[in-house]
Amino acid sequence: MKFIAKLENLQKIYAFIEKSVGSVLSKKKIMKLELAIEEIFTNIIKHSYKNIPKDVELFIENEDGLVCITIIDTGPFFDPTKVCIDKTENHQNTTLEDVKIGGVGIPLIRKNVDKIEYQRINDKNCLIISVLS
Repeated sequence: MKFIAKLENLQKIYAFIEKSVGSVLSKKKIMKLELAIEEIFTNIIKHSYKNIPKDVELFIENEDGLVCITIIDTGPFFDPTKVCIDKTENHQNTTLEDVKIGGVGIPLIRKNVDKIEYQRINDKNCLIISVLS
């Protein structure tokens, strides 16, 4: 399904996710998945599309207890699976005022899904996040 990359479309994306996997995933897993999707969608808006509304495609597959969501954008190449995360940095006990801008989103995504994959196909970023049901 296609969505215009605008923050106000997040509710439509949540509804799409809930309709697609609501009978397969627990509410807790759906909330974690939506948090990861929100971070990905926001990063596409801000960094990939530079706040210019363009299409983002979402595809949801559910097979053998594995929910896979593919997010496709046409922005510049960016592979979040190659971003090195300092594993010694722990933001759990850090206040919002102390957290530097940037650098928390990819660990947040990784924490809330079971698997992340990336492919560059036909000049498009294809990010696949997976959650076990």
